[in-house]
Amino acid sequence: MVKSVIFLIIFSTCSLFCFSQKKATDTTKVEIVNALESWPKYNGGVEKLAIFIEDNVNYPSNAFKDSLEGIVYISMDVDTDGSTNNHIIIKGIREDLDNEAIRIAKLIKFERAGMQNGKPVKVKYTLPIEFKLSNIKGITNCNKRSLKKQPAPGH
Repeated sequence: MVKSVIFLIIFSTCSLFCFSQKKATDTTKVEIVNALESWPKYNGGVEKLAIFIEDNVNYPSNAFKDSLEGIVYISMDVDTDGSTNNHIIIKGIREDLDNEAIRIAKLIKFERAGMQNGKPVKVKYTLPIEFKLSNIKGITNCNKRSLKKQPAPGH
């Protein structure tokens, strides 16, 4: 529960900027919006998004060996159909964890886009992805997907 509350606080404070955009022509304007009617909605809410991220993290083996933890902040656009693109690292940790955070962010699909004036709009969205060794639940359950992909030393 505490983890969910912390995630919600980080999540809401990091998502500060958004914009809506029409195809650029000589006669159209790009509207910059500082507050949205409603933010993109992940199916099941923020808690389900946190679970999705945690379930899909493949802790990089070198980061695991180095006991490396931290939060990678990803900036991305959530399009009017809920898809994400233009994934950029705002604040990273190390290349292996940064790449894993980008991989996870690209898997995310929102159920509903951000809304402004009753219409879906493209939104700039900041997503924190936390890498924490205590979330791994011990060696036997430790990221079985990524550990099985790594050959044992000497093999």
